[in-house]
Amino acid sequence: MFLLKQIVVENHQKNILDVLFVSEKSKDAHAPFSTLILGENGTGKSFLLKTIADIFIFLDKMQTLKRKPKFRYEKFSVLYIYNNKEYLIRRISGSEIVCQCDRLQK
Repeated sequence: MFLLKQIVVENHQKNILDVLFVSEKSKDAHAPFSTLILGENGTGKSFLLKTIADIFIFLDKMQTLKRKPKFRYEKFSVLYIYNNKEYLIRRISGSEIVCQCDRLQK
């Protein structure tokens, strides 16, 4: 199971995105969960989805390419759950990426 909990994107010390999909209190991490993204035209729904995809593409390329891939923004952090483990991945700058993994309580 994959559950995206939070995404934060910064550029030049300005928050571009800061979205909390699931709060710590709201849901059991092991139960099925759905998220709806609603809003008027032009409010950034497609931008949010594109940025999420770009982050995971960037992380995949970091593992497979010998050179540093390009990413539009300086910093990001992604908090998600995958197979009962919680991951926090942060891009601090350039190619400096920190990944933390913690086992979840059942």
